[in-house]
Amino acid sequence: SLAGKEIQPGSEIVIVSVPKASELGRIEVGSYPYGLALHPSGRWLVVANRYSNFLSVIDTETDRVCAEISVPFYCEDIAFSPDGGRAYVSNFWKNQVLVVDVDVHDDQFVATMRQMGGFNRVEFLGIMLLPDLIVVLLTNSPNNPP
Repeated sequence: SLAGKEIQPGSEIVIVSVPKASELGRIEVGSYPYGLALHPSGRWLVVANRYSNFLSVIDTETDRVCAEISVPFYCEDIAFSPDGGRAYVSNFWKNQVLVVDVDVHDDQFVATMRQMGGFNRVEFLGIMLLPDLIVVLLTNSPNNPP
């Protein structure tokens, strides 16, 4: 990929002939293409665009972007499950691994980021409710001395 610099990010990947050691072409993708992963079928190349809120999907038979998958900004690397049904995407900003469900059929690549739930206030605050007992775990802070 031609990621560029942080101050002036790139937005292309280069198609290279390894035997000829030559450039065959370039494909426009999102801002700061960072991680690349080839789908197990060998047909689709997925690009993590660090400064864009989508992954670019390239059809390797046409060398064109055929889809974009919505994800948060700062996605960096991608790994596919062996069957190609899921992609795991690392996200620097969220410090998480995102799960993307992939469906390939009729020469189409369709993918959606899985929503992994939301904020659970009870688990976060450490409050455990039992039928006859309530336990509250508190922490000390400068505004809440022991």
